[in-house]
Amino acid sequence: FHIAKMAATRARRTPIDDFFTSLAQEQAENAAGIILSGTGSDGTIGLRAIKERGGLTLAQESAEYDGMMRSAVQSGLVDMVLPAEQMAGKLVSYFRHSSRSDGERDRHNRDVAEQLSRIAALLRMRTGHDFSGY
Repeated sequence: FHIAKMAATRARRTPIDDFFTSLAQEQAENAAGIILSGTGSDGTIGLRAIKERGGLTLAQESAEYDGMMRSAVQSGLVDMVLPAEQMAGKLVSYFRHSSRSDGERDRHNRDVAEQLSRIAALLRMRTGHDFSGY
């Protein structure tokens, strides 16, 4: 895990695509991307990165602003379109049945805990805010 500055020359910001692409690179088949309510097509490129690495992709059914959801669904990259209230259960079920062994899961959880501690320390050092208890 690392933090990198964004290129300043890009004309259009696509933070959801950027996040999903980074998530896919780091987590591969353990990544999940969810498109909720929003306008435009931000997120569709990032969903492609998640799908290419074997992750799960969801989109919100009946989103108030459905541009992002429509773009994602029309791309053919969305595994499931669900009401928002069903998404958490689907994520839990999906990852509970993943093929990762208990030893791998324990190592992964330790790695994530270490990375979160490093991030919290960096935030505290740079901003003065302590997020270590979250």
